[in-house]
Amino acid sequence: MLKYIGYGIGGLAVLAAAGWWAIGPDYRAALRDMPEGSDVFAFTLNQRDIAFRMLDAAPWIMKSRDIEAGGDMKPLPKGEPLDIGLNIDAYFEDQRASALIIIHNGKVR
Repeated sequence: MLKYIGYGIGGLAVLAAAGWWAIGPDYRAALRDMPEGSDVFAFTLNQRDIAFRMLDAAPWIMKSRDIEAGGDMKPLPKGEPLDIGLNIDAYFEDQRASALIIIHNGKVR
């Protein structure tokens, strides 16, 4: 009887390991470092990376919604470059960002 219990426990361990491997690296990372709440500004950088990668696959991590484009769009005029006293390249590296738009006084700066 104990022999069969051992086989059962061993089989469950193998299935659990296979399942852990099969869910993929993003799900494993999300389960290891699950963000609390849905406020993306309170996430750690690692949690934010995971949440954005899994936005479509696991909507329970971070809430999102589609916003339909309006019918009355107007182009924003270009303004003079703005010195914000920040090294933008370092900011992109630190925040893992890929784009930034600054709108100041109704103009793209």
